[in-house]
Amino acid sequence: GRIMRMAAKIIEQTGTDEAAVEAWRRVAGAARTDVSVLIEAGDRLLRAGAGEDSARIFEAAYAADPTNGRLLVMLYRSELLFSDNERLAELAALIVRLYPEEAERAVRLAQRARRPEVKAIEDGSSPALLDSVAEEPLPVRIRHALKQQDVVALAEIAEAEIRREPDSATAIWLLGEIALIKGDRERGGELILRACQAADAELEDPWKTLGRLAEEEKSEERLSYYVSALMTNGQGRIRRMAAKAL
Repeated sequence: GRIMRMAAKIIEQTGTDEAAVEAWRRVAGAARTDVSVLIEAGDRLLRAGAGEDSARIFEAAYAADPTNGRLLVMLYRSELLFSDNERLAELAALIVRLYPEEAERAVRLAQRARRPEVKAIEDGSSPALLDSVAEEPLPVRIRHALKQQDVVALAEIAEAEIRREPDSATAIWLLGEIALIKGDRERGGELILRACQAADAELEDPWKTLGRLAEEEKSEERLSYYVSALMTNGQGRIRRMAAKAL
């Protein structure tokens, strides 16, 4: 198991995202009920954007250690990427009811995803969670809007983010994506770069866009800015984008 984990970490640093995801899947499969290994594999997969794989792993870890409320929070975090409102409300209700000590952590995750559960979690009113009817989680809405290149939807989300937080990295990133969709690569690149500089560790999407821009950039000056920024990121797969661009 330890060798497989070492190999997965090496692949994560030197291989493709797809190869890294597959390596961590194998680690999780071999771990069976080793909760610490499952947590590591689930976290790595979540960071790689493999939310459904991550969720399955955290679900298995929780089944192996049902007294560990942190695992349920990790499952909730994973499912924010793809689950529907009812499922997310059920998970939040379980956290509140069974593991109130983890409620604060769940609140932070729900706030980041602009989830309607926030108020109910804070109040400890778990039954209300199951009755909540709201729009899709923010990451899902953004993903749909980007896929459809829906400038209006992206602008609405960005505007709401700015009202909530004037220097929102998410808003800056989305404004950059809008500029790129409209064909303004220079302005889009500037905004994406700003978003990366303002983003916390949880927001990887601007970095991925910056990596793509670096690969396509013809201006040596802008390329140097992009690559320099990418190299400040601590994740191997992001730094690989810089190497690929060069």
